[in-house]
Amino acid sequence: MFDRRGGAAAQRSRLAAVALLFGLTVATVAADSAATTAAAGPQYRFTLDIASPRNTLCLGETAHYVATVNLIEVSEVSADTSFQSVAGVKIEAYPNDRSVGHFLGATKGGSVVKFTGFDLEVPATADFTFVAAKKPGKTTLVFQGLVEGYAGLYVSFNVGIRVIPCKFNVSTTSRFEGDAINNPALPYPPINSGMKTTEIIGDETGHFTGEADVRVFGATKTTGPCTVVERFPGTAHVDISGDIFDDGTLTLNFTYTPVPVSGTVRCEGVTMSVPGSTYTFDPLKVSVRPTGGAIKSPHTWNAGQFKGKTTVVVIPEKP
Repeated sequence: MFDRRGGAAAQRSRLAAVALLFGLTVATVAADSAATTAAAGPQYRFTLDIASPRNTLCLGETAHYVATVNLIEVSEVSADTSFQSVAGVKIEAYPNDRSVGHFLGATKGGSVVKFTGFDLEVPATADFTFVAAKKPGKTTLVFQGLVEGYAGLYVSFNVGIRVIPCKFNVSTTSRFEGDAINNPALPYPPINSGMKTTEIIGDETGHFTGEADVRVFGATKTTGPCTVVERFPGTAHVDISGDIFDDGTLTLNFTYTPVPVSGTVRCEGVTMSVPGSTYTFDPLKVSVRPTGGAIKSPHTWNAGQFKGKTTVVVIPEKP
């Protein structure tokens, strides 16, 4: 942590140095605890900013955080403002929870100190590299800077982050029991289906997408003197989307396209073909912890005509 102490003479000396750096006179600059300067004429204040900070990181991912300290001038006579980056400012960075990740070059205490650069052709920046842990978690990255020349003038910027698995392997198996809608004495045979393992990938906001094909298996059922045969010559396509929420829950949505179906009915030696049609899995939504697992969920098919269950297996990929 920074040492906030210093003698009056030393503070006046640093004040004069910073004032001269920006072409100001000591009389025009005075600091208060809110890091704002006030005097007759323009108002001045300092800010610490992180450019486009990342808030969601994948397991084991490396992310860069670029810090700048800016001197902002606000005109008293107009709404105009101007700012310029300040070189030579000491900035300390550390995560509140070191189990979620670490900064490269950090001390045993978990913090790393850098200075904003002196290159006048580009904004003076201090670049920090953070490496996320290989397990899920949340923490706050703290950046704080000391602007020399002001008694207790500290500026800070906090970035809340979460570390999540960004790739999952997903598979499904389903079984549906048919209702005897048209002929109670001739129920449909049970229907089984399966989706092979497919990968879903998350973006920097924690939104996941993927797609796969679902195979539906033909079935045969004999009731009394009659036998019903159902055939599914094609496959259903499924789009998978989902999100990881702040509480760590992964929610997945499955949306299916229709699959063609045909069949025959044979009763006492007489065979009749069933006209071709299409069936569609009804949408499915499940939730699981980001550590993965198997979820058995009620599911329907063809607008509720067939009722059953779908088992969804979710396994996070290792970084």
